[in-house]
Amino acid sequence: MRIVGTGLTVTATLRIDGAPVAVERYLMGGHSWLALDPPQLGLGPHTLRLTQNGATRTAKAVVLR
Repeated sequence: MRIVGTGLTVTATLRIDGAPVAVERYLMGGHSWLALDPPQLGLGPHTLRLTQNGATRTAKAVVLR
């Protein structure tokens, strides 16, 4: 899964359904994207939150199967 943004740095934090994602699970590509190897998620909707410099952005994702 790729998360695209601007100005991303190593201080960015990622959460899925409120749980922190370990930095070992994603790779930062420059300052504009993260490649995420998500943990095992159940079927249905999930919420991703990326926080950088006090600003948080939220996105929805749905696991179909």
